[in-house]
Amino acid sequence: MDEGPSGEALLTARAMRRLAGLLLLAAGQALCAQAKAAETPIFVATDIHYLAPELHDEGPAFQGMVQSGDGKDTGHCEELLEALEHELPKPSILLVTGDLTLNGEEASHRALARRFEAFRRAGIRVFVLPGNHDLDNPWASEYRGSARRRVDPVSAKRFRDIYGDYGYGAALSKDGASLSYLVRLDRGTVALMLDSTEHELNLDQGYPSPGGRLSEATLGWIDRVMGEARSSGQNVIVAMHHSLVDHNSMLGEGYTLENAQELAAILQRHRQPYALSGHIHIQSIAKRSTALGDIFDIATGSLAVYPNNYGALRLDKSSRRALYETRRLDVAAWARAKGLAEPYLREYAKSSADYFGGFARRLADKSGMAEGLSKDEKESFLDFMAELNLRFFAGTIDASTRKELLDSAGYKAAQKIRGTFLADYVESVLAPVALDNAHLFIPANN
Repeated sequence: MDEGPSGEALLTARAMRRLAGLLLLAAGQALCAQAKAAETPIFVATDIHYLAPELHDEGPAFQGMVQSGDGKDTGHCEELLEALEHELPKPSILLVTGDLTLNGEEASHRALARRFEAFRRAGIRVFVLPGNHDLDNPWASEYRGSARRRVDPVSAKRFRDIYGDYGYGAALSKDGASLSYLVRLDRGTVALMLDSTEHELNLDQGYPSPGGRLSEATLGWIDRVMGEARSSGQNVIVAMHHSLVDHNSMLGEGYTLENAQELAAILQRHRQPYALSGHIHIQSIAKRSTALGDIFDIATGSLAVYPNNYGALRLDKSSRRALYETRRLDVAAWARAKGLAEPYLREYAKSSADYFGGFARRLADKSGMAEGLSKDEKESFLDFMAELNLRFFAGTIDASTRKELLDSAGYKAAQKIRGTFLADYVESVLAPVALDNAHLFIPANN
């Protein structure tokens, strides 16, 4: 009978893991030190879902839209952007990986471009790309009193014009088949900003297509410009809205690029070990392992959704190693610096958690899937769903947290509703994960 590994073997294994962790930490710290002494720092934010203040009056229609949404703090996007501008170092670079606006309203795009002008004046260079909500969106609306009225969306051409100062005007190369472009960030780094949206049918079908795909023409352009960048010794940052790898068993279709394998093959051919993404609103890092090495997809959580993260990217240009880490936007520090008295903003970390946790709890309750539980079981389950979602979206479900959640009364209640969407969702969230979602040291893939 196999009795398993001996105590000595387990001790050796733990020691090896600890040593590997220390070496990884040391490498990351060294890379940070090198980066701080070198080039302009680079940050990534995504899924702002900005709605221009002029398009709503905070009345019943607006509140109803917010309450029926997916947990975005739509009413405070203006404050989130001001806090981000306040917090980022000057000078710095900000990559915004899509879903800039709530539903592609032209007024929201124009207002956001004006907001980015304030970033630029402060010394923050902004580079954008579109997400699935940004182009030809038939849901573009304004909210007045109890009425929702359609407003003008933007076309791809209009998007390029509005954001001419935020990537397109400075592009080294533009893809003729999409809004993808290549832009120089500094003397040794370029960003390949990929338009992965499928917006052409939006107006005819009456809703924005959630999925993403790159055309054959765009893939050919990517292959060419990456080859040219690598030949000239450039570090390349690849960014797009959709995922390159599935991050969760229930976040594949509509979230992961439909032809991700084709893009991954191009990236691996050019020894590109990672891509930045958004769309899923969750802080998550996933990888695809092949004979050519690992390729990572780094999905930064939505700036408008708890815990309101953005990402920092540090590069070692000589070795092409990179370090990614998340940062939680400190809205409270901005509110204090501005002298604001509103408690919601001055205690924003708690406000955001309460808002999103309450949203998750209400959504689970409204689904009706917990109606067969006893009153106490249902309360435990709804509290569990709030906690589960807070940790899932923050990317903080590690082994110990997973055990804590699995041992909870709420999870036990979830077992009584097996076969429902919510039960399947719970199991997908609590599947074991191998990566730290908040930090990633990316070795060179030369």
